[in-house]
Formats: sequence, structure tokens, C-alpha cells
Amino acid sequence: MKDRIEERRTLKRRHLLVYPDVIDAKTREVLGRLGDISSEGLLIVSRKALPLDEMYTVSIPLPDIRGFQGDVIGVQIQTCWSSPDINDELADTGCKFINPDKETLSLVANLIKFLGFTE
Repeated sequence: MKDRIEERRTLKRRHLLVYPDVIDAKTREVLGRLGDISSEGLLIVSRKALPLDEMYTVSIPLPDIRGFQGDVIGVQIQTCWSSPDINDELADTGCKFINPDKETLSLVANLIKFLGFTE
């Protein structure tokens, strides 16, 4: 059973060709890997689920491919839900962005455009 805070996702999250680290900007701890992303939030895949209804400021260093050179997504997130991953050794934590700025949203859009799976 999934633990959830009310989720109001309206946009489909997109899986990427790469899975960059999601880093807690305050502690520099790697929280997990970026599982998917949209302009509203992201999914963190990690060894254990993150606590629910917690706020983090995260940084996501993007790979130096397809036009991304040293770019880092920096944004505040709130954890909303968690569930076991398809790999039973991992957990998924869904997060929403808190007041992302235009630069962040632009980086997210370009990340999806250039590194997202097409359907």
C-alpha cells in the first residue's frame, strides 16, 4: 500500500535516458536518483523512502551531454508519497516542486526535450 499526502499531479512525468543524482543542497547527501520529472515535480528512487511531507532544497547536476554542460537544477521540493519500486531493494518517493523559478522550469523542459523518452 502506498503512503500518500494528497497528490494533485496534472502533468505526466517523463522518464529520462539518464538518472542523475538528487542531492540535498544543505547536507550534500545524495538522496537518490532522479526517476522521472515534469514541470510540477519529480520522482526520487533510493534505497529507502524519504519521510513524507518534508521539504528539501535539492540540486540535480545534469550530465555533460546533448547541450547540458555544467547545468544544475536547483529547486525546493516537498515529499508527497512513497511506495516500493519495481526493484524490491529500492523505494520511490514522489515530490512536488515548491515555487520553481523560470530558469528551473526552462532547464526541466530542456531536460525532458533532449533526454526524455518519447512515447
